[in-house]
Order: sequence, then structure tokens, then C-alpha cells
Amino acid sequence: MSHYERDPGNVAARYRVQPLVEGRFELREAQGSLSLNVRRQGAFLRLTTTPQAVHWYVERSNASHLVRLRVEELAIGSRGVEGWSSPLADNCFFVIDGEELRYVPLTELSVLSEEQFLIEKTLLAREKGEEVIAEENPDGNPDRPLATARIVHCSAMPEDDIAETLECTVGLPSALFQKLLDGCLRKHVARVHLRGIGGALSSSFEYGSTRELILCANEGFDIKISEVTLDYLV
Repeated sequence: MSHYERDPGNVAARYRVQPLVEGRFELREAQGSLSLNVRRQGAFLRLTTTPQAVHWYVERSNASHLVRLRVEELAIGSRGVEGWSSPLADNCFFVIDGEELRYVPLTELSVLSEEQFLIEKTLLAREKGEEVIAEENPDGNPDRPLATARIVHCSAMPEDDIAETLECTVGLPSALFQKLLDGCLRKHVARVHLRGIGGALSSSFEYGSTRELILCANEGFDIKISEVTLDYLV
């Protein structure tokens, strides 16, 4: 069975997680001898999305728009001429929670203006008691990405009938966000494509292309967005 045909939920359920040193893990088959080493790696990500909704909301006396995009296609890395493939399942996100490994799909994105993205990021950091680090001279940095996104794992809340999920928030520069917002409000945008690179855990071979990414429960990672493309209805 090819890695494209594997059911990622069934694949994840076959493994038990054992922590190693320096943020590394080992995945060992519960009913077999196969083991996989998990370590932090970088990966190229490509997402194809469609507009789902536009919201205007007020939170903490701060009013802003939010655009929700449904994820239609997700690509992590590429097969390349060597035919690289994940030992688990290609183009999937997994979560390590204690001894368990679970498949958790990314189903939608929340898009904000870059200004609002940074405001919410700062407020969340303060609520967690984390240090807030301001970016110095961002406009003078030639390596600064076009936009930034963050994917965070959120645990299930059975008492409120809330399922486990991955939340992805994207912060776009003001002009680009306004173009997306106007296009969605006028129902002119058919698809939104995003390309970027991020770093998380992976079981993929170090010398190959990372084809899947793994998060620890209730943690997240950043994505540097290098390209955003809007497809319009004609």
C-alpha cells in the first residue's frame, strides 16, 4: 500500500511514543519491531484554500476583520526525483500526546491583518506569562518573510463538545489583507494559495524531504510565508 493510500489515523494508532533526549522521540510499533526516530526538521508547505466566511468582531475593545479559509489541499515537502515519502503518511500533521501519536488534520485558516496578528500574539504571550519580544527594524530586514502564520494544537474539551483541532492563524500585510478582504466580501475570490516554510518534529529521513510534521500536544510552530496568490472568479 502506498503512503498516499494509507489511512493516517490508523497509521498513528499503531505507534507508541517514547521520549529521548534534546526534544527527540522514538515511535515504536505496539505490535511490531519497527521504530522511527522523530526530531525537529524544516519543511516547505503549500496550501490551497477557499473562502469560507468573513467576520467582524470586537475583543478586548479591539475591533477587526477576520477571514476564514477552508483548506482544500495541503502539501508538505515534495517527492522529488528520489520519490521521498513519509514513514507515516504524506502531507499530514500528527500530534504527540504522552505515549499516543494521533493524526489531527488542518481544516481551516484564520487570516488577520499583520497588525492585528501581532496584537493578538502579544496579548496571548502576556496571558501565558511569556516574554514579549518586539521585532527590531522589520522593514529593513531583507530576509523578512512576506507574511507569518502560526499553527497551534488545541486539545479536545469534551465538556463543551469541542473536538481536538489544529488552529492556524495568518497575519498578512495591511494592503494584501485588504485586497483579500475586499475580494471575499465581493465574492470574487475563488482560491487562495499560500507557500512557506516552517519547522516542527518529523519522522522523515534527515537527508530527504520532510513529508509530514508532528507537534507536541498544546504546542505550535511558526511558518514564514513567502508567497500568496489569489485566484479570482471570471
